[in-house]
Amino acid sequence: EKIAESQPKNLAYLKLAILNECRSIAFPCISTGVFGFPKHKAALIAINTVDEFLKSSAKNSADYLMKIV
Repeated sequence: EKIAESQPKNLAYLKLAILNECRSIAFPCISTGVFGFPKHKAALIAINTVDEFLKSSAKNSADYLMKIV
């Protein structure tokens, strides 16, 4: 299923953001337009990935977290 495929990629993006000391990161709802991937599933992927990432380590902290769905 696409959710299982997307989560590892999103986790990799979050790790890269930390390594590069990024102050913000966004997960656009790719494939929800022309390709028809359900928007609610795309939002769940992003939300669950960020939650899992922040819970996984004390190093993976955020000063501010905004979830827009």
